[in-house]
Amino acid sequence: KVESMYGVGSKFIVNIPLDIADEKSVTDKDLQRDVIPTGTLDSKTVKILIAEDHALNQVFVKKLMDILEITNIHIVDNGKEVVKAFNEGNFDIIIIDGHMPEMSGYDAIKLIREIEEKNKTPRIPIVAMTANAMMGERERFITLGADEYISKPVDRKTFIKIMSRWIKFGNLSSNPHNTSQNVVESLDKNLPVLETSVLDSFFADKSNHSAEVKELVDIFNEQTQLHLQKLSTLLIDGESKEWREISHLVKGGAAIIGARKLAGIAAISQKMENSNKIDRENVFKELQDAYKEVSLELNNLTNSKQEGTE
Repeated sequence: KVESMYGVGSKFIVNIPLDIADEKSVTDKDLQRDVIPTGTLDSKTVKILIAEDHALNQVFVKKLMDILEITNIHIVDNGKEVVKAFNEGNFDIIIIDGHMPEMSGYDAIKLIREIEEKNKTPRIPIVAMTANAMMGERERFITLGADEYISKPVDRKTFIKIMSRWIKFGNLSSNPHNTSQNVVESLDKNLPVLETSVLDSFFADKSNHSAEVKELVDIFNEQTQLHLQKLSTLLIDGESKEWREISHLVKGGAAIIGARKLAGIAAISQKMENSNKIDRENVFKELQDAYKEVSLELNNLTNSKQEGTE
């Protein structure tokens, strides 16, 4: 369509029909490619800076590092702190989450690369780690300056495979046991309340891991209750970025523990940044019900494990 007026100018209007692409959740299997284990850094001496704001994820990462015999780690909980630690410390690798307060992982990665370029310093390996497993997320991190990408909840086998680019793990097993898949970004009524294989596979190398499981469960309960309490104050009409961020935390914690149903509902809740009070109340009730279900199953699980050690 052309609109023209003498002495004024012309306007050309072109309509191009395009299909709206659906968001697609991806797993580490979708991102897998051949990684040659060329690492030379000793797992017992390598210094790793970890940026993670979720308390449960922090415990999970610490347990993972302990299992992999990596003891020299430093954990911060926001982007500003990781940039500060990078400037002050002498780290070999950075593992960073994308969604954090103060400064996001995205901005922190970009800033670190700018600092390296300005100071003419060697490039530090950066591995992005996030629960936002969507098509294009890895490319976004790589474009900003990350070297690798791992989706959460972390698959130990995939983690070892990726980190072997820089770290020499020796004869450490990469754990052939199955681990959890990423939570589907939709409300699937058939999702299990609790996938117990998630915790069992994570501690597969330990004959007695009841204490570790109870620690993770206690933190999960404490954090989820706090997050649900916060969501109960955000049952409003209109935009709420805080609703989205809190829902993201619920989803991440649920995925770590294997609470597939709760994580699936939280994934829907996370997309309700712009919503109304009634819809938020409905999904909040589903979050509450799903948490009650998984809390009961987790309680039964920890009790059975403790009885098994007596």
